[in-house]
Amino acid sequence: MQSYLLVAILTFMDGSVGPNLPIENFPSFQACDERARNGWDLVQKIDGEWTAYMNETGDIRPIAQIGLTCVEGNQGT
Repeated sequence: MQSYLLVAILTFMDGSVGPNLPIENFPSFQACDERARNGWDLVQKIDGEWTAYMNETGDIRPIAQIGLTCVEGNQGT
């Protein structure tokens, strides 16, 4: 049975691309895509967690963009 993984892709202000963050597995592309399209809550959570990380570690790389996409299986990890 094929599955799809929702992945967040971070892009930083300096143009570098950060790690892919695996979010959740879905049984179909349609279900994954629907969650990606309506994932504003996920974006806000990731942004808040990254801000806390920067404050705690001193690794100051502000996020310019957070993209949500779906990949087959566990390709995003």
